[in-house]
Amino acid sequence: MQKLEREIVEKIKKEEIKMKPKVYFVLGGVLLGVGLGLVLLLAVFTANVGFYKLLFFRRFNLNIVLFIILFIGAGALLLKQYDFSYRKDFVWLVLALAVGVLLLGFGLSQTKINNKARKMRYIKNIYNNGYQLPPKLQRPAKHFPTLK
Repeated sequence: MQKLEREIVEKIKKEEIKMKPKVYFVLGGVLLGVGLGLVLLLAVFTANVGFYKLLFFRRFNLNIVLFIILFIGAGALLLKQYDFSYRKDFVWLVLALAVGVLLLGFGLSQTKINNKARKMRYIKNIYNNGYQLPPKLQRPAKHFPTLK
């Protein structure tokens, strides 16, 4: 190793290799973390919408499954850039990532956040597939309807 280190130091002194500033690596790490966070957030949101549609409308949408797989794959690629991913078995990391995304998505689908999101201007088309829901379904009842 001594020989390799001396060769690198000599190349740096001869300016054949330029050292990059510390800010370059810190900024790269921050952007990588933000990117991974956004991809995982999109995956959880997509899983949430998928579970909500499946439970509320009784519809299975294959497009949502494909988006979840795409987002988990992108998250896995970003996760591979971190040092700790080389120390662990990568298959188990991706599996844990997928299970975590699905559990969080299912957990969110059980909350009332989807009822509020269905009324938001830019998000409601995701829930309604671009179609206007019948008035009966636009505002879910606070209690179960009873037969008269």
